[in-house]
Amino acid sequence: MTKNVKIVMLGNPLPLAENPMRLAEELSMIDMISKGRLVSGFVRGGGQEQLATGVNPAFNRERFQEAHDLIVAAWTREGPFRWEGTHYQHRVVNPWAVPLQKPYPRVWIPGVISPETIVWAAEHGYPYIALNTPVERTQQIWKIYDEAAAAAGFQGGPDYHGLLKQIHVAETEEKAIKNAAEFRWMQGEFTGLAHPVWSTPSATAARSTGAPLSSSPRGARRTRAAGRRSKSRWKS
Repeated sequence: MTKNVKIVMLGNPLPLAENPMRLAEELSMIDMISKGRLVSGFVRGGGQEQLATGVNPAFNRERFQEAHDLIVAAWTREGPFRWEGTHYQHRVVNPWAVPLQKPYPRVWIPGVISPETIVWAAEHGYPYIALNTPVERTQQIWKIYDEAAAAAGFQGGPDYHGLLKQIHVAETEEKAIKNAAEFRWMQGEFTGLAHPVWSTPSATAARSTGAPLSSSPRGARRTRAAGRRSKSRWKS
């Protein structure tokens, strides 16, 4: 039984959540049971995941942001209150389970190639976790993040940079390479490449299909603002 190690979940794909309130309460229970050791990762997920669960990929970013806002509100606001959003409507938000950590557990944002998500994470003060990206692209990610962090009024740097790398261990080097190759066939999100079966349809994610990353947070914000934005209202 561990006592001090953090429980890091990388992470829950928010656009798939039909009821973010349930997710908020489940994460709260994990935080309480672990006595405040939860680190909650929120991801946008891949196109194939959304198609498999009947969620329109065109609204991926809108649903991600609104679900995030609703979960944070459930964690930090005293209920009951009403939530009327674009994708989520709750006449009564009054969670019976809230996190032990205050104001709420630390949030990490894993991702691969979306500059909009990098900037969004920095604007919210969340560490960004690059998922097995190549060295050159990883350096681009940190540059975008740190510039956006400076614009948001804080200093980025290593405390806000994370990198997930694949490591496979076997009895011999030959066996390790063979086994790892069987896993990497999908070339999915954890490899830093986008296999067609994992990709969001190109018409809805032109900026997320391997195009060069923009180092300008303003450019990323303009791209994000060009689409429909999720507008939520809180009512007492």
